[in-house]
Amino acid sequence: MILEYSKKGDCGVSYARGNARIPFRVTDGVKLLTATVNGVAGTFLVDTGTTYLTVTTAFSDKAKLKINAAVRIPMKTVGGTVQAAMGTASAVVVGNAEARSVTVAVIQGSREPFSARIDGLLGMSFPARFDTRLTPNGIELTARSPDQTDIGQPLSDMNPVGAAKTRTR
Repeated sequence: MILEYSKKGDCGVSYARGNARIPFRVTDGVKLLTATVNGVAGTFLVDTGTTYLTVTTAFSDKAKLKINAAVRIPMKTVGGTVQAAMGTASAVVVGNAEARSVTVAVIQGSREPFSARIDGLLGMSFPARFDTRLTPNGIELTARSPDQTDIGQPLSDMNPVGAAKTRTR
């Protein structure tokens, strides 16, 4: 479907590049990994039940995320329901896997919604861009290539095509 719409709009189909096989770091029984958002590295918990890449306000400020404070959604967390402002990360990188224009949710009004050592949740707005395989020990991300004509072009030369999901956890 992305390929079909990209041809109609005369835009690139690639909105994700690269492949990665990342082992989890286990801390106190929690499986974590490092993700870089807008050039800022953070510690993330992979949560396939969360629709969006979700970050703390402090991490959002460091990563200079583009946030629309007027667009808020309720999100259920372990600590209860919180409000999240919606925005966009210019680039998200995990290992050698990179996606552009990734939808993010920024938790509002809670200093440490996940814990002091976790900057956010790697929700599906990032891994849904890839063929993703979770194993007990890590995550494997493989970029999809529906149109072989754009292979070899840098991602920065492409027009990103976003995929939106509407459910929240």
